[in-house]
Amino acid sequence: MRAAETSCYNSLMSKSTLASVDARAALRGLSKVGEATAYGTARGLNDVAFQAMRFERGNMQKRLDRPSRFTISGTQVERATKHQAVPEASVFIEDKRAKYLAAQEEGGTETRGTIGASRGSGSNAIVIPVAREMENALGSAGRNAVRRALRLPRTFLMRMKNQRFGGVFQRVGPKRMPIKALLIFSEEAQFEPDLHFVDDVSDFARPRVSGAVLKHLERSLRRAVRS
Repeated sequence: MRAAETSCYNSLMSKSTLASVDARAALRGLSKVGEATAYGTARGLNDVAFQAMRFERGNMQKRLDRPSRFTISGTQVERATKHQAVPEASVFIEDKRAKYLAAQEEGGTETRGTIGASRGSGSNAIVIPVAREMENALGSAGRNAVRRALRLPRTFLMRMKNQRFGGVFQRVGPKRMPIKALLIFSEEAQFEPDLHFVDDVSDFARPRVSGAVLKHLERSLRRAVRS
């Protein structure tokens, strides 16, 4: 009987039909869980990325002088997807805007060749405020500075003899003289790092990522288990 029992046991062990069915079901389940995990992670990252984008667009309006819609809309999101080996979402400034916002983010010297998008109208030079009334809240001339200055009484545009570029001046006496400088045109300008794009986005996203990812993971896994 013992030999017969052993033979019967070996015979049962050699049949793998039931085990194969269980393995396939388990693999399907693992596949669903893996897909749900990737999907939930990507959704959570994208939620935070779009929140950070909107946050930074608001900051731009506070830290830059009357930025145009074009400048503000340059802050965009590259979405994370479930197909990435490591899901990753990015908040970035589009290249055309980044070219002239780089000095606001990193500081440094800008020349006429690189500052075109933020140049004051009425001149092909960089516009630097001289009179305090021409400074904006950031201490710069800001957009359309020349046009705004020329709307003031008794102002005029002049090219200086001892330099390539002149500026906008205002007569302050009853006659043609004396005059004072409101804006000066220059070949280059120094900028302080006022934008803080990287710091703002990082500080906003860092404490929110874990919570957002966990929330979407739970939702995705519940759906995967039910299906």
